[in-house]
Amino acid sequence: MTQKSDFSDDDLTRFIDKEAGKELSGRIKAALKSDANLRQRHDRMVQASVNYKAAMDSMLSLAPAPPEMDIPSREPSRNLRVAVASMAAGALLTWGLTSSFPSSAGSDWKDVVANYQSLYVTETLSLSNVSQTEQNASLVRLSSKLGFNVATLPEIEGLDFVRAQELGFKGRPLAQLTFLTTDMGPVALCIVETGNQTTDRIEFAELHGLDTYSWTQDGFGILLVGPGDETGLEDAAAAFRDAFKAENA
Repeated sequence: MTQKSDFSDDDLTRFIDKEAGKELSGRIKAALKSDANLRQRHDRMVQASVNYKAAMDSMLSLAPAPPEMDIPSREPSRNLRVAVASMAAGALLTWGLTSSFPSSAGSDWKDVVANYQSLYVTETLSLSNVSQTEQNASLVRLSSKLGFNVATLPEIEGLDFVRAQELGFKGRPLAQLTFLTTDMGPVALCIVETGNQTTDRIEFAELHGLDTYSWTQDGFGILLVGPGDETGLEDAAAAFRDAFKAENA
């Protein structure tokens, strides 16, 4: 019979990082033998850690050499090391989107966005805690910055809106609206000014192992990108296209 236990994500993270104390480690090890749900959470977090490390290793190999700095001889605190690591990760992800993916990836913004999106795992979005008020404020702010209305975001069956944020591509603002599917797959709707003419036809392409659906409207390129095995993305793209046409008419 499967038993249920009550360990937090922080407990499991400390256990996986071998930073949990002897007593907590013992309890988690014992629970993993009888709790199928706990084993699934543990396995997902281990896999997410592996994916994140692989992604960061790949991006670090592309990053320019850091400037030389005077390093204090005293060992920095764990909190400081964590903060510095987080800042470096954020800077690398932003750097990767805006300028320096490999030339083999091409200069097309859709290719760059798909490459960036391939770094996303469920935990990238599932741990986000953005209120409805904050979501709405972000959409209004992005609409103003882009000059393209995304504030009245339609509700799409099978997609749960998580958050919106501004990224950049070659000096232009790029809106990234992220969602989770019912299977907890990360999906992004990205919009950037391209100057291209409106094309109602939705184009499909497989990029970096992800399915992408794109079209243009009023000089803006729009791309919906998600897991390759996800059904319903094409219908979702059509729903977004029709809603944006109505809102930006």
